[in-house]
Parts: sequence; structure tokens; C-alpha cells
Amino acid sequence: MIRLIGYFIAFVVFVTSVVWLNNNPGFVEFDWFDYHIKISMGLFIAAIVILVVLCVITWRLVRGIMGAPDAFGVFFSSRKRKKGYEALSKGIIAVGSGDLRGAQKFARLATDKLDNEPLTLLLRAQTAQLEGNRDQTHKAFEKMIEQDATKMLGLRGLFMEAQRNEDGAAAKLIALDAVAHDGQSKWALNGLFDMQTAEGDWGGALNSLLMIGRLEGANIGENKRKRAVLLTAEAMNIENSNAERALELALEARTYAPELVAATVLAAKLLLAKGSLRKAHKLLEKCWRLAPHPELGALFVVQKDAEKPNMRLKRVQTFALKAGIGHADMAARGIVEAAVMVARVAIEQGDWAAARKALENIVADDPSARICTLMAKIEQGELGNRGLVAEWLARAQRAPNDAVWLADGHIADVWAPVSPVTGELDAYEWKVPDYNLAQVEADMAANILLEHHESEVQALQSQEKAQKQAIVDVKKKAKLEMAKITEEKQKKLAKDKLSDESGGDDGGNEGGIDGAKITVVAAPKTVDVKIEKVKAQEKIDFQPADASPQKSGTKKSSGLKASDDKKPTKKKTNKNKPNKVTQQASKSPYSSQPIVDGNDQAALPHRPDDPGLLSDDKDAGEGGYYSN
Repeated sequence: MIRLIGYFIAFVVFVTSVVWLNNNPGFVEFDWFDYHIKISMGLFIAAIVILVVLCVITWRLVRGIMGAPDAFGVFFSSRKRKKGYEALSKGIIAVGSGDLRGAQKFARLATDKLDNEPLTLLLRAQTAQLEGNRDQTHKAFEKMIEQDATKMLGLRGLFMEAQRNEDGAAAKLIALDAVAHDGQSKWALNGLFDMQTAEGDWGGALNSLLMIGRLEGANIGENKRKRAVLLTAEAMNIENSNAERALELALEARTYAPELVAATVLAAKLLLAKGSLRKAHKLLEKCWRLAPHPELGALFVVQKDAEKPNMRLKRVQTFALKAGIGHADMAARGIVEAAVMVARVAIEQGDWAAARKALENIVADDPSARICTLMAKIEQGELGNRGLVAEWLARAQRAPNDAVWLADGHIADVWAPVSPVTGELDAYEWKVPDYNLAQVEADMAANILLEHHESEVQALQSQEKAQKQAIVDVKKKAKLEMAKITEEKQKKLAKDKLSDESGGDDGGNEGGIDGAKITVVAAPKTVDVKIEKVKAQEKIDFQPADASPQKSGTKKSSGLKASDDKKPTKKKTNKNKPNKVTQQASKSPYSSQPIVDGNDQAALPHRPDDPGLLSDDKDAGEGGYYSN
């Protein structure tokens, strides 16, 4: 719109000038190179304008030609940077949406297109975090630290990585470096403060809190409360070693947070130890008005020297009436704590009527377990009624919980400055838990039993697994041994074959055996024994050398022997049976060679105590078995 208005104004000026020149005619005369030139004013002005335009155009052409290389470089560079920034933007979007592939792709593209761009390092670090590559993440943040523009960003990334890896020492060093580089860094100061409080470094935490208080937008009330908690923690730490300094710190803490029960209780204890009874009671009364608590009442009811019981009870009753005065949010809590304090003092002194009167207003409502227990004591002490005592104790089991020190679900007997669960400062609160403690204890016991049962089951499973593995190992070992034995037997068979062949040749020449030809073929599992009867005139008694002596007729044989003094024994054979007999003899752990019996029978190897196989005539008498 503004440009259109500018064009319109220029057009109006041009038209106005033309009209003015037309209404005011004139001439311009001049001599130039022996020429006399006379021209109207309008034409002269138009010529000047045209000349100026031509000069501008010429200058721009010359300048464009002279700067063409740079112009081309700037064009391509700007185009490259444009693509790089587009990739950077898309990569950050991909990281935010959890698209790992897209983040990796655009991170590489942005790194290639953009040189020395800090945001590319951030994209690479975030992509490495998305990948779960801690080394690449650490390297990317370390590169960011090398540049001043991105040093704080890199330190924060390293700080978060150290916290994620639960490396508190490294995180603290990084936070200190960040605070030294920029004392106004909120994340660095808060992180350093949290680690110092978790470690119990109360002095360092106080210094960090002072720097946090100087930041813009700091919460003054919250910082005062934290300072009071830190001072109380430091006082509790040196209570036994330096009581005077601890008292100073506790009193200073009360100036920042008068409602802090722990600071008041500690200061009152130290004052009572010094004998400053009145000052201690004043501190207790001020805090009792702001935050009624059983610990405050327990310190106040301490009996003075030479104080009569009735005076003590009146003093306690007067103190109890001041509970929560002027604070509507503490009124209900003050009524209960005041009644409990008076009832306990009355029960201690045996004034059952006063104790009952103190509790009568709160017993009508749904009393807590503490109130029911006190009523049981009153019934026991005043009347000795066991039935009522049992009834009140039973009600105590089902009664609502009493207020306790609670922080992140953890219940503590006494106040602590930090939570043992999260390490947060000032996490403990005096309040009623939103669950039944008895049920919680029962659940915890059940969980313990369940964990014990699961551990036993896991132990049994692991034992069974170990036994199965042992069986598998034994089987493997047995297989290896069997393979080894088989290999040894095969080698022995081959050796015996060679010895038998050489022995057979010698026996034929010396013993006169001219009719038996024996061929032994060894296989992995079976041994084929082929006996070809050529001329049977003598009995061949065959037995392996490694077997025990066997019975062969009336003689004991060892190895392969030929007997000339006895004729071979003939056995009944089938006429249809061929002369050539082939038997399959399995290898036996007791014998490594087959046993040949008769002229055409092959006896299988067997154990020495085995009577052998029945002969064809089925006679179990002498000679009815194949002889060995």
C-alpha cells in the first residue's frame, strides 16, 4: 500500500512538472564544438533525465560485470545456507517427534550445508541422545563448549547427561564451571544448590542460596524458608560439638521462619540445657501459636524444680489454650494437640477426671489411634475395666492415622532437612498420610514374603538348570569317551588284521593249515566276517588276545592256534545251506574280534559269563552251545 502511494505521488509530480513547463515555455542555447544549439526547456530537461538514466544503467552494468564472480558465489552460498537452515528446522522437528531416521538424515544435511553453525551441534547432540549414543552426545556438547556463543548450552547438556548417568561428582564440577562462567545462570545455581543440599554441604548451599536470591524474579519468601532450613540443619550437625554456635544458628533460623518446629525445638533444648527456662518457654509459646506440634508440648511439660503437680497441670492447661490462636488453618490441629498434651500430663499424675475431660470433646468425633490409646489408659487406670480397655485398643487398630513427618511417602520419627527419597530440601511435612499405616505394614510384609518366595523359586530354577547343564556335560563327555574308545578299537582292529594276515601265512607254512582263508572288514559299527571254506581238515580255534581265556573243547586257547593232534569236530548242517557263510558280528566291549567255530560257523563275541547261543539241535548239554 505504501509503495502504491509512492508511485502515485511520483506520477503526480511528473504530471505537474510537465504542465508547468508547458505553461512556462523557454529556450536553452549553448555552443559546443563549433555548434550552436538551441533547444526548448522541456526537451532540455528530458535530455538531462535520459542522460542520467543512461549513466546509472551503464554504471550498474559495469559494476555487475565486475562483481559477477562474487555474485554467483553469494547466490550459491545463500542457496546452500537456505537448504541448510531448512534441514536444521526439519531435524529439530524430527527430534521433537522422535523420528530417529529423519533426525539423522537432516542432521547430516545441516552439517554439510552449514559451516560453523552452533545449532547444528545442538541438533547432532539431540540426535545422538535419541539414538542412545552417549559418546557422540558427549563429544557434541564438548564441541559446543569450545565456542563462547554455545558454551553455556554445552555445559547444560553435559550437566544433564551427568545427572542421567547418576554421576554426581561430574555434575557438580560442571555446575561450578557454569556458575564461574555466568554467575546469573539460574539452572546452574539451582542445580548446584540441589546437589549441595543432597550431599549435606550446608555451608555451600547457603552461599548458593545467596546467589539465587540475587537473581531477577527470585521468590523472597521461599528463599527465607530455605535459609532457615539450612541454618537448622547446620545447627543440628554441630549440636554436640559446638552447642553455643548451634544455638546461634537455631535462633537465626527462627528469625527467617518462626513457624519452623525443628528450629524452635532445637533452640529450646539448648536453652533448657543452659538453664534458660523462661526464654525457652517463650520460644515454645510463639511457635505453639503458629504451628502446634507434640514436640513443642513435650518440651513445655518438663517439670520445673520443686513444682507441685497441680501447678504443673494448670501451667500446661494455660499453655494448651494458646494453640493455634490467631491462625484459622491451625485451629483444628491446635485443639487436638492441646487436648492430647493435657491428657498425657493428667494421666501421668493420675488425675483421670482431668484426662477424661480433656479428651471428651474430641472423642465424640472419629478419634485417631493416639486418642483411642489414651482412652484405653484412662479406662485401665481409673476403673480397671478390661473390656473397655480392649474395646479402645480395638478401635485404635481401625482408627484414622495420626499426623507424622512425611516426605515423598517416607515416614520419619523426627524431622530431617532433606528427603531420603529425592534429596529435596524441606520436603518433610507434619500431616496425616492418605493411607492406613497398618495396611501398609501388612502389604510390606506380604511383599517381603513374595520376594522371598520368588527368590526361592529362582534358586530352584537355577539349580535345576545347573543340573540339566551337568547332565548335558556328562553326556557330551560320554560321547567323547565313546568316540575315543571306538577310534582306539578301530585302530586295534586294523592292527590285529595286519597281525592276523601275517600270522595266517606263517601258520599255513608251519602248522600245515592249508584250507582256511580269513578276510576281516572293519566298519564304524559292525565287523563283517567272511569265511570261505576251501579245504577243512583241521579245527581253527580263534579268540582275541585281549579277552579272558574261554573254553574250547578241552583246551584253552589264546589268540589264533592250529591243532594237529585233534580232528575237527563236525556239526550238523543243513544240506541246502551254502558253503559260504557270512555273519554280522557286533563289536563288544569284552571282545574286539569275532569268534570262529567249526568249519562254517561264526560265533558272535559275548561276555565271559554268557553261556552263548543254542546250537541248531537246541541241546543245552555239553557241546550244545557254540564253544569259544
